Amino acid sequence: MKDVRLKQRLITLVEQLSCKPTESIPLACGNWAKTKAAYRFWDNKKVDFNEIIAAGQLSTLDRMKDEEIILAIQDPTDLDFTHHPHTQGLGHLEAAYLRGIKVHTTLAVSGEGVPLGVLGQEIWTRDLETIGKKHKRKQKETSEKESQRWLTAQQQTVINTQGKQKIITVADRAADIFDLFSQASNNNGDFLIRACHNRRVESELSYLIPTIEAAPIAGEMNVEIKRNSHSAARIARLNIQFMSMTIYQPANRTIAQSLPPVTVNVILATETDFPPFLVSAS
Repeated sequence: MKDVRLKQRLITLVEQLSCKPTESIPLACGNWAKTKAAYRFWDNKKVDFNEIIAAGQLSTLDRMKDEEIILAIQDPTDLDFTHHPHTQGLGHLEAAYLRGIKVHTTLAVSGEGVPLGVLGQEIWTRDLETIGKKHKRKQKETSEKESQRWLTAQQQTVINTQGKQKIITVADRAADIFDLFSQASNNNGDFLIRACHNRRVESELSYLIPTIEAAPIAGEMNVEIKRNSHSAARIARLNIQFMSMTIYQPANRTIAQSLPPVTVNVILATETDFPPFLVSAS
């Protein structure tokens, strides 16, 4: 940060909050003077989120420089402040009565699974006037929806890394967006995304799920499922099927929104001998 005093306060705050991440601000800061200094920092108009996140990105890129493969893991999350009714500027979350902030983060991880830092982050609030209008989302272009954030994050990852490493975007079902596949394919970006939609494909069966289910079993693998509060540890045996498919854009697209088909590799992992019930861990 340009102001040396603000920079030092930021460093102090990060140290305090990271040491006690589950505590309230006063408990994490330790005394009233430090707590007041923290709130003054957040109220200061000279404090720019983009400056803070940019510094983190530079450190992340520095840690990435010796890695051959980088997993760029995207995931949104909610910061729920519903139980703080006096907080101003909040938007609605997944449930209409919840209030909070949306955060979309791209985390860089090495091919061996070592976290390297944040590559990008976007923060926003939903307009309360959009409550009850979820059904109208299909009428909008991707650029007008929250879906655009997946595309923006992928594009920024490519720009920031400058093609120096093999970058693989990893995301869950919410990123099953045709525009994202198209964009990533156009800029030579690899991706591993969990499928959500039974998309139209170029095959005799016409759709993705029946087509991949008809593919021959290529092999088996065992995955260790660790013990948790609900079930005991066990080994899951998976059948692996895969094939290359050409998928078509959604049928509800207008000519102006038209995108060419995209060829992707589809992988299906199916557990065999699934236990009829899981034994609770004692």
